[in-house]
Amino acid sequence: MIEEIQLTDIFLEERQRKEYGDLSALGASITKYGQLQNLLVSAPVDGKYRLIAGGRRLAGLAAAGKTKAFVKFYEGPVDDLLLQELELEENVQRKDLSWQEKQEAITRMHRIKEAQAKAEGKEWTVDQSASFLGIARRSIYNAIELAAALQTDPEINKADTAFGAMQRLNRSKDLRKRQDAVQVRSLAEALGTAKPISVKVIQGDALERMKELGDGTQDFCVTNPPYGVDIEAIFTSDKKIYGTDDEATIAPLCAATFKEAYRVLKDDRWFVTFYPTRRLEECRSFLSDAGFIFQAVPAIWVKPNKYMSSVNDPYVQLGIRYESFFFARKGKAKFHVMPKNGNVFIYDTPGSNRIHPLQMPPELWNEILELITIGGEVGIEPFAGSGSAGIASVGRNLQYTGFELDSEYVARANTWIQETITGVSTKPIEIENDAEVVF
Repeated sequence: MIEEIQLTDIFLEERQRKEYGDLSALGASITKYGQLQNLLVSAPVDGKYRLIAGGRRLAGLAAAGKTKAFVKFYEGPVDDLLLQELELEENVQRKDLSWQEKQEAITRMHRIKEAQAKAEGKEWTVDQSASFLGIARRSIYNAIELAAALQTDPEINKADTAFGAMQRLNRSKDLRKRQDAVQVRSLAEALGTAKPISVKVIQGDALERMKELGDGTQDFCVTNPPYGVDIEAIFTSDKKIYGTDDEATIAPLCAATFKEAYRVLKDDRWFVTFYPTRRLEECRSFLSDAGFIFQAVPAIWVKPNKYMSSVNDPYVQLGIRYESFFFARKGKAKFHVMPKNGNVFIYDTPGSNRIHPLQMPPELWNEILELITIGGEVGIEPFAGSGSAGIASVGRNLQYTGFELDSEYVARANTWIQETITGVSTKPIEIENDAEVVF
């Protein structure tokens, strides 16, 4: 039996649910539509009714300024244990709308209101829907976007929450924008108004070469700076790797290069730089000064096959088996795929057949580039060295230009790149001593 009774005649004892959340939307709904569900109460005892189910609805009625409620009576005696069981049954067994169903319901309501208003020669806006439902206007926009995306993008449906779905949707939109830009470039290449995809290392001072590039012209920039390492006797000529480079000259060069990297990068793009682990605070400072956003904890390249170095004593110092690097964002850059092992990248160092003493594995660069680029994009590498990032760029269909000061390394890098492109191998250039930087 259903009756309407005074709210003041209903009493609550201690309940398991103590927080009802924001009641303004529920109160607005009750004001507009009335009470849609009955409260469940016990039979009257001395003119009072014990609430069994519907605590939030009761609070919503009070928030709406109502003085009466429709109730249904529970048949049978109600003790404390049964009261707890019924409250749990109501809240635990109840199935709320899924986030997908909620977005579709909000969208349907908005469309119905639009159609009704149009039939009356009026206009219905998102702001009106937001006010009608008692939610933020952004929630209406998001619901409309998500409801449409659920029909076309299966990945959106895999998200656990509406928030997670919006993140996926935004990533998809960003990716489509970049794919569109690549298609425009491909068309420009076909028409002869843009240079075709190429991978090469050119000789010259990296900082000066970067200054020749226009603002916002590059999709990615990666680098491993020549940071103050003075290793002798690498070649039979006793030539040092970086000539007269030392900390006093390299630190300002890195700071200036980072600023140029920020300038030449397009919005929402990545800059990846390796840096000596013992001087990470310096790197953070340079990145911040340049304008980049980055995670304070660096990524690391772990080298399982590196047991000892030619430049330290294994009986005095622990062997260094990793290097540090940062992923730095310009704007709202996002990874295109989920990183495989968080901030850890595990790759062996190249063997003895190197073309550069500090050569890096292309497989490492391939994983890095997979995170931050899409095929057809354009990027640079200051301090290219062996050009191993260029080798990875070949496989990823990226336009890559490396800058390298040393003409011998330029020749070696371009030979390696052409071998990779053509599949025609020549006799490898061997370096007798395997050097390792101690950071």
